[in-house]
Amino acid sequence: MNKKRIWFNNWFNTAYHIINLIKQNNEIELEVFATNRNPNSVIFKACDYYEIEKMIPEEEYVDFCLNFCKKHKIDIFAPRTNMVTINKSSEKFEEIGVKLLACCDSQNTRILSDKALFYDYISQNTDLTSHPRHMLNGKRLFNIPKYYVVDNVHDFEKACKNILNQGFKACFKPVHSEGGAGFRIIDESAGSIDNLYSFSSLRITLDDALKRLSQRDSFKSLMVMEFIDGYEYSIDCLALDGKLLSAVPRKKLDGRARLLEDSPELTYIASELTRTFNLSYAFNVQIRYDGDCPKILEINPRMSGGVWISCLSGINIPFLAVKLLLDKDPNLVIPKPKLDVLVSQIEKEVLL
Repeated sequence: MNKKRIWFNNWFNTAYHIINLIKQNNEIELEVFATNRNPNSVIFKACDYYEIEKMIPEEEYVDFCLNFCKKHKIDIFAPRTNMVTINKSSEKFEEIGVKLLACCDSQNTRILSDKALFYDYISQNTDLTSHPRHMLNGKRLFNIPKYYVVDNVHDFEKACKNILNQGFKACFKPVHSEGGAGFRIIDESAGSIDNLYSFSSLRITLDDALKRLSQRDSFKSLMVMEFIDGYEYSIDCLALDGKLLSAVPRKKLDGRARLLEDSPELTYIASELTRTFNLSYAFNVQIRYDGDCPKILEINPRMSGGVWISCLSGINIPFLAVKLLLDKDPNLVIPKPKLDVLVSQIEKEVLL
């Protein structure tokens, strides 16, 4: 059995499940390395070797990664922190025999990692907006929410009122973030006394948001968007060289319930986005429905935090992504996912 070393840099805690899934195979013996800034990260318990990662300036981070790979004879590097910067230096990793588990080139990684650039690209790309294959029954197959990019309180207020005056709900989030960090919904009921007796909320009044944002003359760019009330889907994908090989649409229901849904429409959308950005290996597409119109929220150029839930479909997405990276086999046999399956999750205790 071949033995390979794979390194995860500063991944979120649910990578604990990703790492265990990668190890669950009968083809490749994998020795897993991890670095993390959190000394109590649970992913260390799934690894064969780990180090606590210091705060390193971005301009020095590639050198740190190259040195780590050389020191530990890493074969596969699955980057998360500073992914764009690392991808720009992909040739340096190739020179020392390290394969990057990165789903696209540095230019597309930059676009997908910046929500404003991504929306601008979708808006301006004529192939995505007008090609006949992106029409269904006379309407576009997918769309994006109305949005504005702002970096000061005056433009923030103007953007919110523009959206609200059109009869939409408004929300906002940082241009650069992941895992829902910084996401808020404008809701005037959030200032009521009843709100204090409910669970902590992502909702905030417009006045409260303006008060906080006015503490600075300018701030890191925010996207002010229409808030869409429909069902949200997280689509975990496998691909190679712009061809979608498998997709598991994960529908978010109440609480922690998720439906792994058989949706030809969402699979087709994922396929077209895969082709457009020439995606490979594992990545994630997030979509929310506005009535019967799917609107794209983002593409995560990495495995999602919930990919392990999608693996309940019978497809080991993390391991197959590694196998695609190593073999580059477009004819890799991938089992058909078991869909229309209702699943959930529970907390699990782990001794650190």
